[in-house]
Amino acid sequence: MNNLIETRKKVYANFPQKGKNILSTDIVLFYDINDDDYNALTKVTQNFICKSLSLVHGKEFVWSDTFLEDNDDLIQVLPNKTPNGILNPKKETASEFEEIIKVVNTILNNTNIYPHIKKLAIPNIRYKSINESEEAKNRPYYTSKIHSDAWVGHKGDSIFLIGILGDISNNTVEFNEPINPHNNYLHKADSFDEGNTRYDSLKYLGQLDKQILGIMDHACAHRTLVKADSGPRISLDIAVLVDSNFSHANNERFDENAYAYYEANIIKTIGLTNKITVEESIFDSTSTKIQITNA
Repeated sequence: MNNLIETRKKVYANFPQKGKNILSTDIVLFYDINDDDYNALTKVTQNFICKSLSLVHGKEFVWSDTFLEDNDDLIQVLPNKTPNGILNPKKETASEFEEIIKVVNTILNNTNIYPHIKKLAIPNIRYKSINESEEAKNRPYYTSKIHSDAWVGHKGDSIFLIGILGDISNNTVEFNEPINPHNNYLHKADSFDEGNTRYDSLKYLGQLDKQILGIMDHACAHRTLVKADSGPRISLDIAVLVDSNFSHANNERFDENAYAYYEANIIKTIGLTNKITVEESIFDSTSTKIQITNA
């Protein structure tokens, strides 16, 4: 056993108190997003999804309150969708995806979080259906099982989460604190089942909800939680390295160059002096390489 949780709490010691939601804990921080920024994020995400669907299915799509339920089957077969639900930007949708990043930059600035970020990855837009194949459920890293993102090899500090569209309250993310985490708790795991042998018990901390920026440390044990009679949802997640002396970036075994992290000042320039480019077409289901180039 070790003092992992106490050490991880120190990573966020200097994060702003203003705007912090009352549900915040030491390893999961919640910040309220203002109405204008949240509405802007929902709009640009809708545009990105509708453009992707229109290109692939050859017809116009107009957003509605039941859009995700009505189009679940069509979203599920998008060639730019990965097995774990990430909707990748492609050559034809790079400009729509860039608009998402611009709004995320605004949110991180307006919550005063950006000064505490050293590096971050390109955001992921993620679709979570309520209908999943048995093959997905049998994956060793199935996200409906309790897990830490460190168990799949993430070596940063935290994941930033925003629930954007759909049934965020019922198709959500549940957060827990591991009690008595073992010394290997943050090491890569062979499976989530194996990772769940690395602590004694769990303390429930809360769940993701709408119009909230959630900052989840890798010490947090969490899972996708799909409640009864819920609907699909769209969320956003970002891998982050925190600018702190307690960050994993300062661990001698940590190689921050092994992952596609960018300096915060580089991501801030997207939509201004830099832009997003992707070579692969949306009809190409192979891996997606996102580049930041001069605008």
